[in-house]
Amino acid sequence: MASYGGFDSKIFYSQAGIEVVTQPFLVGKPLEVLAQRCSCDFLNNAKGLLKNKKICVLNIMMGGRYYKLYEACQELDIEAELAEIRAKRSCENGNWKVKIWFDEKNAVPTHEQTLQRIKECDVLLIGDTIGTGTTLTGVLDWISEQREKQCECIIYTIAGGDSSLQKIAQMTPKFSSLKVYLANAAFHLAKNGSDLAFSYADYHAVSKYEIEEKLGSFASSMKCAVWDWGDRFTKQEHHLKEIKEYFDSLPIEVPEWLQEGLTNAKAS
Repeated sequence: MASYGGFDSKIFYSQAGIEVVTQPFLVGKPLEVLAQRCSCDFLNNAKGLLKNKKICVLNIMMGGRYYKLYEACQELDIEAELAEIRAKRSCENGNWKVKIWFDEKNAVPTHEQTLQRIKECDVLLIGDTIGTGTTLTGVLDWISEQREKQCECIIYTIAGGDSSLQKIAQMTPKFSSLKVYLANAAFHLAKNGSDLAFSYADYHAVSKYEIEEKLGSFASSMKCAVWDWGDRFTKQEHHLKEIKEYFDSLPIEVPEWLQEGLTNAKAS
C-alpha cells in the first residue's frame, strides 16, 4: 500500500474492472455483472482486514448501489449489513458543501436501520466512483459525527481519481483506520474535475499491460474511464447517445472493436 500521511491506498488488479473502464458502451445488467465481479476482486484483496469484524456496506445512492458490493459480500459468504444514504455536493458562495439525506422511497434499509448499522459496525465498506473526492469526504465527515467511537473504513473504487487521495487522507484522524482500494489504476483527474483519464494514470503493472494491449495509442482519446456511472444504469439511452456523439466527433480513427461495440450497444 502507498501511504499518504498515515492513510493507505492500494491499486489492485481486476480483469472485470478493466472491462468496465475500457468498454464505455456497456450499460445495465451486463455492467452490473462486471461491477459485482470487480467488487469480489476487491473483497478478496481486503479479506484479511474483515475477519471477525462486524461489517456494514454503505451505499451512497444511487451510483454506489450499482457497485454491487453488498451482493458481492453475499456471493463470497461475507456477513455484512446494508446501509444506504444519498449525498450531493453543491457550491455555495464559492465553498463546496455536501448535503446528505435518507431516501425513504428508494432505500432498502429504513432510516433507523441505516443509522444504527453505521453507528455499531467495526468496519464500514464504501464502494463508489471517486472524482475530486469532495462528496466522499463530506460523507466521511458525516459518518464520523454519527459515531461515539471511531471505526475502520475501507473505500473501494472501480474508477478513482489520483488527486482525490490527498483530500480523502485528511479524514484519517476521524477513523481508527482509513484505506482506499483502487481497481487497476488511480486515473488522472482532468481539469474539468470530472473526467478520469488513462493518460498519466498510476497503474497496477498487470493492469497497465492489459489496458495498453486493449487501447494502444487510442487511450489518450478515451475521454473518461467511467463517464457518468449512474447514467449507465438509469439513463442508458442518453449515455449511449453521448458516447456515440463523442467518438463520432474524433478526428482520428476509432478502433474497430470500439466501433462495433457502439453500433451493437443496446439499453437493457
